[in-house]
Amino acid sequence: MFSLGFHYIKVNGRPAPRTEAPILVSNHQGFLDIWIWLWQLLPVGVSAAENKRFPIMGEIMLAFQTIFVDREDGSSGKTATEQIKATVEDARYPQVVIYPEGNTCNGRALCGFKMGAFLPGKPVQPVVIQYKNPSLDASWCEPLGIPVHILALRMLLELNNTVEITYLDPVVPTKAMQESPELFARAVQSAMAEAMAVPVTQYSFGDTALMFRARKYGLPPEAALMEMDRATQVFGAGTTDCKECLEHFANGIKAEHGGSVPKGCGAASSVGLATALGLEGADVSTSDSLMETFDQDKSGTVSFREFVAGLAPLAAKRKAEEGSFYARAIMELKENVLK
Repeated sequence: MFSLGFHYIKVNGRPAPRTEAPILVSNHQGFLDIWIWLWQLLPVGVSAAENKRFPIMGEIMLAFQTIFVDREDGSSGKTATEQIKATVEDARYPQVVIYPEGNTCNGRALCGFKMGAFLPGKPVQPVVIQYKNPSLDASWCEPLGIPVHILALRMLLELNNTVEITYLDPVVPTKAMQESPELFARAVQSAMAEAMAVPVTQYSFGDTALMFRARKYGLPPEAALMEMDRATQVFGAGTTDCKECLEHFANGIKAEHGGSVPKGCGAASSVGLATALGLEGADVSTSDSLMETFDQDKSGTVSFREFVAGLAPLAAKRKAEEGSFYARAIMELKENVLK
């Protein structure tokens, strides 16, 4: 940390003992957070499985008995939750530090919280980490941010970098919170957001996965942002569903532009929309009717979010049937809407 320009680290409050708070939750902005925790507590951490591949850091994480989560494997989260519960119950282990956002964020908002830290129903101490160098954003938020090695280099070139750690009072769950981890998570999230003076959002790792997929298809990464936690609740479409929709959406844009996506283009016209819906060569009347339905803000183009929103009520009508979100929506569209 000192070599990267962090000559003084301000700490507000104190870490609660394990008996008072076996779990600490923190916002997560980048790779430096890990070093801060190693310096502060030497805790058991929870991390994405892909981080094991990093030289040195991967070995350090294994040595500290880090609990790994494969974010592409739905069953991995359940396994990690059981490991967290077992670690919390075993007094031989140190405290567990969890980043409930499940992803890095730039510190200007809090993303949606995962439930792993709150399912055990044990007291949780919120902790806020804030990097405060006005000339350098220390957050590592790919694909929108800069690569980690460039970020480290920029830190080395700074005369001084600053970070502030704030330990908030432990949150002891009420009976209602123990019965509802979502209620517990919201209480902790609100306390952290207030301490950081930032808003709360429903963005999650699902949005990051979609941004990487969008870049692969030639779309601007930000075009795929959905606030996935909210999208799942409102539209009934999970990350896997949205990935499939994004592929068709990108193919529609490519089709209307001769096989490639123009730089910065993240929305579809009537031709691209029809292609994305599997209706290549649709007549003008049909294309106009589809645009009227999907173009919610009447901008003349359809964004990816509008595309998924337009498919949602169609897929919902066939919820009891087999098939993906996209497949069910298209089936309903062709059989009952476009007669």
